[in-house]
Amino acid sequence: MTHLRNLNLNLLPILQAILRTGNITRASEQLNMSQSAVSDALSKLRLHFKDELLLRSGRKMVPTSLAQALLPQIDDAAERVSRVFGQPVLDPASIRRRFILATPDAVISVIGRRIVASVQREAPGADVQFIPLSATTRRDQLAMFDLMIGPALMRSWGEHLSQHELYEESFVCIMRKGHPLSTSPLTRERYWSADHAAYRPDASGIRTVEDEFIAAEGGIQREVVRVPNFWLLAKFVETSDCLALMQRRLAVLLAETGNIVIADPPFATNRMMFYLFWDAVHQNDPEHRWFRGLVTREARVAADIEAPDRKHLLQSDRKA
Repeated sequence: MTHLRNLNLNLLPILQAILRTGNITRASEQLNMSQSAVSDALSKLRLHFKDELLLRSGRKMVPTSLAQALLPQIDDAAERVSRVFGQPVLDPASIRRRFILATPDAVISVIGRRIVASVQREAPGADVQFIPLSATTRRDQLAMFDLMIGPALMRSWGEHLSQHELYEESFVCIMRKGHPLSTSPLTRERYWSADHAAYRPDASGIRTVEDEFIAAEGGIQREVVRVPNFWLLAKFVETSDCLALMQRRLAVLLAETGNIVIADPPFATNRMMFYLFWDAVHQNDPEHRWFRGLVTREARVAADIEAPDRKHLLQSDRKA
């Protein structure tokens, strides 16, 4: 292990994460560090080893020959250090607790099944409770939740919240199969003249993301029904001539199992990044660290599986 002599031990787990992920962003999330801190550490490691360690190849970062040779030594050294200084390795099968995950119902629909299945498989003594999360959730409730999934605006909910990115989402318009507007392109005029169903978490009047899109267009849509979750929204759309805006991944799931077809909105809708949030008090809790790692992994896998595609779009909306 001559290459590891005189190496600052604080840099060892960072080097291990960088070489295993080949990605600064993923390494920083795994370590719960900022990207800038991991980048600074990589600069120090490059000086120490007099080697680039990671090189860009196309869109990917690949380890140098030295880095490939170092990795087994790093793993061995990290294990030795952990035995001397670290805490016992957590066995998920020993966990006996309930994890509370607060998130919008549209997100639960996309990733919930995978999360529960993985918890049952890896930690059969644990269970998961999903709690609806919206802009109207009281801030004094946040301490009740182990994890929260939501958009960037949740960053303003408290400086005590830690976070990292999960996946990006886009929005579509849904209507029932056989809808009068399903046989021709969905123009602005046709969209604004139609009846609409809308998601409203409660009667507070707080604007939703969909409201922001509509306001940016300067349009006014006639909302004949407002419902508190997206599954009810889909049910009203399936049995009426209402249109509705919805996250694309959920819309794709509904189109595969229900009486729904998808159209691109006739106006711009910004993509939305979803984040995983947790109270900093949980940062070093081994069981919590395991659970947020599981949620991160399964959310990204589910998001890739249910990735936006175009096969459920109306024929008139498909690009040639």
